[in-house]
Amino acid sequence: MKKYTLYTFAVICSLALFVSCKTTKSVAEVTPVSKQGFSVPLLSEAATRKFDYFFLESQKYKSRGDHAAAYELLTKCLEINPYAAEVLSQLSVYTLRMGDKEKSIDMLKKAVHFDEDNYTYKSNLAGYYLNNNESIKTIAVAQDMAEQFPNKLEPLLILAHLYTENEEYDQAIKALDRIELLDGKSEMLTQRKVAIYLQANKNEEAYAEMKSLINEYPDELSYRNRLGDLYLMNGKKAEALKIFESILKESPEYEPTLVSVTQYYKEAGDSLKYENYMNRLLYSPTAKNTVKIPLLETLMQEHYNDKDSTKILGIIQKTLEVPQQDATLAMLCAHYLTIKGMKKEVKPILHKILEIEPENKVARLELLSYAVSENNKNEIIAIATPAIQYHPSALEFYYYLGLSHFMNDETDKSLEVFQKATQNISADTNKDMASEIYALLGDIYHQAKKNAEAFAAYDSSLVYNPNNVSAMNNYAYFLSLEKKNLDKAEEMSHKTVKAEPQNATYLDTYAYILFIKKKYTEARIYIDQAIQNKEEQSQEVLEHAGDIYYMIGEKEKAVTYWEQALKIEEPDRVPPRPKAEIEKLKRKIQQKRYIE
Repeated sequence: MKKYTLYTFAVICSLALFVSCKTTKSVAEVTPVSKQGFSVPLLSEAATRKFDYFFLESQKYKSRGDHAAAYELLTKCLEINPYAAEVLSQLSVYTLRMGDKEKSIDMLKKAVHFDEDNYTYKSNLAGYYLNNNESIKTIAVAQDMAEQFPNKLEPLLILAHLYTENEEYDQAIKALDRIELLDGKSEMLTQRKVAIYLQANKNEEAYAEMKSLINEYPDELSYRNRLGDLYLMNGKKAEALKIFESILKESPEYEPTLVSVTQYYKEAGDSLKYENYMNRLLYSPTAKNTVKIPLLETLMQEHYNDKDSTKILGIIQKTLEVPQQDATLAMLCAHYLTIKGMKKEVKPILHKILEIEPENKVARLELLSYAVSENNKNEIIAIATPAIQYHPSALEFYYYLGLSHFMNDETDKSLEVFQKATQNISADTNKDMASEIYALLGDIYHQAKKNAEAFAAYDSSLVYNPNNVSAMNNYAYFLSLEKKNLDKAEEMSHKTVKAEPQNATYLDTYAYILFIKKKYTEARIYIDQAIQNKEEQSQEVLEHAGDIYYMIGEKEKAVTYWEQALKIEEPDRVPPRPKAEIEKLKRKIQQKRYIE
């Protein structure tokens, strides 16, 4: 319950004292007045003051948003005067919000009953019935309102709607006629009348209604065109064409009629004229995309199953040659060609989209996917470099841009890209992508011999995705090279082997960590599996195999592995293997012993 201020409480007490001391008749003693066939008692002067006070206070609390206090005060008002329509009307809203529909409608009906001249109360009652799909009751209230308030549009609009729904078409037309008398002839009213006449299968009346609008506004071409569309829709093709031709004679580039004529020739089976008018619109530099898009969609559907896509492709290309208002038309064309699998043809359109809208993320991502699938690093860089300016929170652009610079041996640029990417990671960022970004950052730091930063980056990567096996593998391997935290390295590497037991790279890492920890017998098991699962052998794996076999006493086999390792050329390896490591491998072979 609302706590009243001391001032308010004092006013109420003084008012109560004043009422109790004043010698007036009680409410029941006041001479009643007759209203609508029943007696409504008049309030005493004191009761009136009390009622007015509570009512004004309720409106103050209501305006402040304190509806609980407003409701309580209105309830007190109703206790003083059960016939107060304004109180009943407001309480009906509160009771409806509280879920008591029956009590709410009862109060609203009483408000109407006690103040039959109040338009708002009746409007609310009609609205209540309408929202509850009680059309008969709504019609009854709306009819009463239409008679009592003949200059109001709302009840007539309600009646027109409900009469149409109930298929009482004549009554609906009468309601609209009354609206027209009040508000004047309009396109909206005419269209509603036409629709009702068509539903009632009164086509001639529909035509007559449309003609009356044309007579009212003879210079409005759209009304004449709609009459032509109406004729065409109902099979009166000659009449339709006559109207269309007359419009185009006056205004040869009038788009709605050009669209209608296109439809006319399609239905008439005249493919030559149909295509001519279609192309006239599609290749127009002034026709709006709202006109072109539906036409192009129709053409795409018509030619979708064509074995030869040359025709539709030519139309698309020529359509896009004219200056574009925005990228929507080009996006439609790109989507169609993508669905059709026309990868080569769609790329120029995607580039055109970026010319029109450089910030178009969908087109840029699509182009990026093509460049990635083609392993075209320079193309990836060209697409992704501006992307990180337009879409700073889209990590996929940073990922492929940084990776491409890295593959191009542009380490500094790659590092800069990934550092910038980490600055744009937020709570909404895809955690897997964030993990990959930090993992690559770790690889770059390690290559730059910044091991502390590298290990911190790997830790961040595993925070975002604890199951990032690639990050765990590199982290573990680089720890083993440093001979640091070998237990942690072994644990991480074991997880990668367990996750992907046939991954030669992970098997090699695990074998090498076991080797560093002098677990040579276990190391041999895993290095053998690595070699068995490696489709193309690498210098490192074979050299590790030689190291491990040397430590278990099989020196000849060790030398054989070292020799095999030296024969392997890795021109595409990124980064290239350091020369110092290759020189050490040569010394192992020459001296036939393991060199740390």
